[in-house]
Amino acid sequence: MGQNNSEPLSNIGLVCRSHVPKPGKYSDINPSYFLNKIAKLGFPSPQGTEYMWVLVKRLGNHGTDLEGVLNNNPVYDVGYDYGDGVGFDVSEIVDIDE
Repeated sequence: MGQNNSEPLSNIGLVCRSHVPKPGKYSDINPSYFLNKIAKLGFPSPQGTEYMWVLVKRLGNHGTDLEGVLNNNPVYDVGYDYGDGVGFDVSEIVDIDE
């Protein structure tokens, strides 16, 4: 994902519960693998979960923690804006952009 890329609103839709991305599929991978990669995470909002990309910058202070910066402009109020620091666990990753 490039700098400050906003996904077109026409791309946003609803996904049924059986097809929602499921966190945890990367839980068995060493956290250092994700450094400098872009990981997709779910961010809760009053409208539902918004999935966005985070550029992984460094390992956190605990075994599976990672730190990065939000690489999307949120559509909903998720408590973060583009470029904000985000801390998360490897188990929260639903996809990666390799």
